[in-house]
Amino acid sequence: MQYPKWKYHRTKEPVIVNDPEQEAALGPGWYESPADAEREAEREAEPVSKIEPVAGPTAQTPVVAQVDSVGEQQSRRRRARLQ
Repeated sequence: MQYPKWKYHRTKEPVIVNDPEQEAALGPGWYESPADAEREAEREAEPVSKIEPVAGPTAQTPVVAQVDSVGEQQSRRRRARLQ
């Protein structure tokens, strides 16, 4: 690589580095061109994955059991009134 050279960051001002040590001292997020910095910003903005709803019997089992017990209670009340 040839020095000095420009380095670009997506949120910071461009800088000139004179050797590999200065370049390494910049840390992550510095690129060879403004276009590379923009591409990285766009890539970071993209969603990594979609969140899929998780369906399982444990989420509905208590509700079903509760509905059944309410239905049973109503049936018992009706039978008791009819007697």
